[in-house]
Amino acid sequence: ETRLQRLAFIAQQTTDATLQQTANRMLEHDVKQAGNLVRYKQLHPQEDEHWIQTTTANNEASLQVLEARLSAAQANLNKDAIRTAFLNLADFSLKTGQVRDALKYTLRARDYCTSRQQTGLICWNVIELALNLSNYNQVRDYVAKAEHAVSSSGDADFPRKLKVAAA
Repeated sequence: ETRLQRLAFIAQQTTDATLQQTANRMLEHDVKQAGNLVRYKQLHPQEDEHWIQTTTANNEASLQVLEARLSAAQANLNKDAIRTAFLNLADFSLKTGQVRDALKYTLRARDYCTSRQQTGLICWNVIELALNLSNYNQVRDYVAKAEHAVSSSGDADFPRKLKVAAA
């Protein structure tokens, strides 16, 4: 989503016609490849109904598969599988332009973390999603939560990433 936002910004703000065409072409390619209906509808006033119907059907089928995996994991009471299923749903939602849903699934995944490293990574995902939504209060809150997991994150750059996110 961040890449799409940046490409859209470049396409709208640049005065260089070649750069604008390149940004628009890359944006359309990325949107179609991801199946992001939300961004596609923003870009195209005259919509390609066939592409929209096909993509909607594919997205619904993928969502049903991911929800079935979540249900199976919940039935088995497997915390790692439940966390993974929620994160897969979050990734799918983000890919398809549903950033709020991605944040919702990521927040639910946090309840099933079994280590400080997992908690730190989930907090980082929340920070990225909150930045996409311009929810800076949530960014600040989750930077503070992630700082507790810094010592065991396994990523030497994690503390620096948190400082940048907090700025």
